[in-house]
Amino acid sequence: MEVTPEKPVLDRGALDRQGRMSTKSGVPKTAAKFLLFWVRRGGVALKKVYVSSGRTNTFLWVACGCLILIKLALVSDSAVEMVLSPHDDGLYVSRAYHLLEDGTFGPYDARLLVKLPGVSILLASVRLLGIPYLIFLNLLYASAGFYLVEALRRCRLDGRLLTALFAVFLFNPVTLDRQWVRILRDNADTALLALFFTAMIFILQGAQRRRVAFLSCLLFSAVFALGLLMREESVLAYVPLLLFDAVLVWRARSSGWMKTLSGRWGLAFIMILPLALGAYGKYRARSFVLSRYGRPILHEMSEGEYPKLIASMRSVISARDSRHVMVTQEALAKMRQAVPVLAPIIDRLPPPGTGPNNYSYYRFGISDEWTNGWMVFWIKDVAYQAGLTPNLVKAQNYFREARTAIDTACRDGRLVCREDGHGLLPPFHLKWSSAFWQELKGILVMTFSPVIGIVTPPPPTYDVSVDYGRMYQFVTMTHNFDSLLQAKEENAGWKDKPEKYYLSLRYWLRYPDVTMTKDFGPQSQGPEWGAFVHYFQHGQYEGRIWKETDDAGGKRMYRNSLAHWRQSILVVMARLNGVLWLMGAICAILRAWTSKLERTPLFWVCYVFLAFLAARSLALAYVSIYMGYVDARLFFPSYTVGLMLSAALVIETLHLLRGTRAPHADLAALPMT
Repeated sequence: MEVTPEKPVLDRGALDRQGRMSTKSGVPKTAAKFLLFWVRRGGVALKKVYVSSGRTNTFLWVACGCLILIKLALVSDSAVEMVLSPHDDGLYVSRAYHLLEDGTFGPYDARLLVKLPGVSILLASVRLLGIPYLIFLNLLYASAGFYLVEALRRCRLDGRLLTALFAVFLFNPVTLDRQWVRILRDNADTALLALFFTAMIFILQGAQRRRVAFLSCLLFSAVFALGLLMREESVLAYVPLLLFDAVLVWRARSSGWMKTLSGRWGLAFIMILPLALGAYGKYRARSFVLSRYGRPILHEMSEGEYPKLIASMRSVISARDSRHVMVTQEALAKMRQAVPVLAPIIDRLPPPGTGPNNYSYYRFGISDEWTNGWMVFWIKDVAYQAGLTPNLVKAQNYFREARTAIDTACRDGRLVCREDGHGLLPPFHLKWSSAFWQELKGILVMTFSPVIGIVTPPPPTYDVSVDYGRMYQFVTMTHNFDSLLQAKEENAGWKDKPEKYYLSLRYWLRYPDVTMTKDFGPQSQGPEWGAFVHYFQHGQYEGRIWKETDDAGGKRMYRNSLAHWRQSILVVMARLNGVLWLMGAICAILRAWTSKLERTPLFWVCYVFLAFLAARSLALAYVSIYMGYVDARLFFPSYTVGLMLSAALVIETLHLLRGTRAPHADLAALPMT
């Protein structure tokens, strides 16, 4: 075969079976080129995605969706915690259950109306939709984050920074707290408050464009109306509402929208709708209670005759003067003699003491008195137990009669009294000024850094009755309740017995060969039970089981392999959130001080929130003077919204600073209007 220059001779050893030259690594040269080609193409594609991700919606929403999946996997072992609490969890669930079953809040008793009904209405509504409560709560919270991201996306902020903002919001330590899985008002209020302030941003953005953000206005009004039925301090919601209305009018006037007829009508609609829905919601709730219970009272602790009765009892002077004790044992003894109508109540009041279950003593160190947080409930409880308040109408009549009798005794001189307000709590006294500032300091610390306890896997059974657990399961649609197992545990009768005895019986049932032996069976003699002795002498070396890992009748529990990451995430996020709070405060001061940076809707909403935070902190400090420090969960809503707005303000400030340095560099640096 003739060799030509076009076909040079090649070494046959350098050719593979396919006739292609191999590289030193053993990879065919054409394959190496092919691989290198696609690596380069992939790198270019990733670079384009990274560069364009700041402006593409696809990247933003896909990233947020992935974060939600990660969060759901992180808490996949969570379940609603069943707590026997007649004034918190149990009350909310019971009222929701009766709303679904018979259209009432349930039979009247001393605790039925000690909390507002908003969370019970929410629970019943979610159950009607067929959504498990814990899933609804997490989706509601995530939707609040989506809502904020959308508000800032419309301002042309970088998608990567918005993704980081959503991650900070989604992995908020509050949502990993052990109380997040309880049925409490604070959890739903956390998401609702975030929606409330984010809706303000949308409405202000619409006003700048001379139009009404109709859907956001509806959401804003609905959240406001529901919030009025959620918490006792909900009246403070009028503070941000009025300030927001003032900012809205000023911004509409600056943009010229107010000069037009459509603008004036639009402003009237935005300002009136929340007030109208709030008033209508209160009216409907009062009408509901009036038709079922005979009086239009939603909250017996702040309405009707009971707060007036407590004020009259508090007015009786005694030697002890403590801000934590409004009604002393000495005052009760005096009223027992001067006001016979109160005798059935006073005789049934539990005596104070230092027992292991006396949380009042554990919390305040007062052993000879009941502190305020307990006494206001005890008086109401024993009045119902004595048969004096079988329904709401008779309860109001009895409380009025008792109050009138105390006032008459004070006027007649049978009791020495002083004027001390007409509500459940006394007015502010200057002598408690130092206590007020002390409580305010603690509240501010808890607002910016609340105590968080990591949520743990649910137990196989709960310390509640079967019927109570079934009610919980019906309302919340929780998956972690086995009624047969609960009944087995409940009827076992071993709750107050040593665990060793119970486990010994289980050991004998599990291993009949041990049971039949003379030395280790039930008939064995000795200081220890034979099963216990057998396991520690022989059984553990034979592979026998003493206590099953998920021992509650043999039920196997799901274990989340990612659960151990919760503690690490909480520590990291807690430190990061502290930095964000500080940077947000710096940005707020900078934006207020200089006129070079645009004062956007987010900027004004941040200052509206600060006014709300100040009003709420002062109110809680006043309550804490007499009730003591409040639980950390009360600060979850304000902490979450403050964190959300701080992170958003930092991102927006960076965007504006970039725009001032390179105003024509790209589209993202345009003013946010």
